[in-house]
Amino acid sequence: MTGVTSAAVAQARVSTTTMSLKGFHLFFIAVSVVMSLFVFAWAIRRFMSTEESAGLLVLAGVCLAAAIALALYGVQVRRKLAHLGEPQTQPRLVD
Repeated sequence: MTGVTSAAVAQARVSTTTMSLKGFHLFFIAVSVVMSLFVFAWAIRRFMSTEESAGLLVLAGVCLAAAIALALYGVQVRRKLAHLGEPQTQPRLVD
């Protein structure tokens, strides 16, 4: 027996497969930006091909504004949370 308990093995598996809250937040923001840009492009293409209504242009404008705002928010969050997850340094005592 090597002295490794099943709880230690389970903990090792969990720690290697989980995502930090910071990472998940940034990933979610990035996915939201991509989805907003996708809806923006869809609304523009739909308006150009059918010229159904000005509502599609409003939708495109809202989605573009949302994508820009989310991208700026993502940059701000990344800067604000940059120090999280880094090892803490111990202060040195001066004699």
